[in-house]
Amino acid sequence: MNSIDEKNNTFITKGDANNTVDGSPVPYQNIVGKVKFIVPFLGYISMNIKTPLGIAMLCGVVAIIIILNFLPDVLEHEEEKDKNKK
Repeated sequence: MNSIDEKNNTFITKGDANNTVDGSPVPYQNIVGKVKFIVPFLGYISMNIKTPLGIAMLCGVVAIIIILNFLPDVLEHEEEKDKNKK
């Protein structure tokens, strides 16, 4: 959104890839929804995940989550083996 024209009750918009504003202003009544919450810096994650380093880091995080998910089961199984030996 580029600016608000309070006199005419419209929003003057401009796309990210455009050098000029859009052809026609958007009336207030055509706006749907309200901002409920904002997640700061979330866009940086989506931008950087497309790089080779970002992909490697994502794979590393997924691998760690999988390992941490199954680690308690493996440790519990080993403890049962130790109890059965005694």
